[in-house]
Formats: sequence, structure tokens, C-alpha cells
Amino acid sequence: MKIDDANLKKFQKQLARLNKMRVRLGAVGMHEGGISNSDLFIIQEYGAPLKNGGRIPARAYLRRTFQNQTVLKGIQERTQKLIAKNYSNGEFNFDAILTGLGEDMVGSLRETITRGDTVPLADSTLKARRKKGIASTIPGIATAQMINSLQYETVQ
Repeated sequence: MKIDDANLKKFQKQLARLNKMRVRLGAVGMHEGGISNSDLFIIQEYGAPLKNGGRIPARAYLRRTFQNQTVLKGIQERTQKLIAKNYSNGEFNFDAILTGLGEDMVGSLRETITRGDTVPLADSTLKARRKKGIASTIPGIATAQMINSLQYETVQ
């Protein structure tokens, strides 16, 4: 009896390709204040000292999103569906799978930010926002520039 291992070799080749693939998540572009959206996101994530001795508190959007077991379980379930949907004739459509995963990751991060369940804004920040005509009291979405700058890319 001869064993045909062509499918096994094909599958191993696909796994080797998948092992090199990544989905990167980040903030792109410049914010209105002359700071990059990426730098602004890092400040929001980890906090930063202010010139007057105060501190911008860490809001940890990225960590709160991807350490949340409910979010992770949802991403896992949707990824399994993507894998099943994008498998045909013994091959995976990794581009479609990673694109779906990237969209899911960005959506999950945006949802965390818009929920606003983080360190509230300081009274001085709220006052400055009202002066500019910004009604939102949720950190990170005054102008929506940062949240709209969130993107993903697939790397192969």
C-alpha cells in the first residue's frame, strides 16, 4: 500500500507561509496639533507627564481591548468562521482571513475607545473642550482623528 502525502506536503507548505504572516495594528497620519496619531495613541496608552507637573493618565485602550477575554473569545470565534469560509480545494485564502482579522481588531479597539470606560477627563480638559464647542466627555474621541486613524496592515 502506498500513502499519498501530496496533501500533507501542501498543507505543511501553507502552514509555513502562515507562520510568516502578521497583522499589524496602528494609528497613522498626523493629528491636528502637529503630533502624529501614533504618538498620540502611545500617550493615551501609557500616559505622559505635563509641563505643569501634572500627568495625562494612561487609558490603556490597546491593552484593555486585547486583554479582555470576551473580546478575545469573539475574535477567536470570528476568525474560526473566516478560516472555514476561506478554505477551498485544500487551500486557505490567507489574504482574506488576515484582512478579516485586521478589520475585527480595529473594530474591537474602536469599540473600547468609544465605550469610554476609562479614566475620566480632567475638569480643565472638559472646560477646554466646551470652549471649542466639543460636547463629548469621552477621552480619545473629541475630534475622532485618532480613532479614525486606526488601521491594520497584513505582512507576508
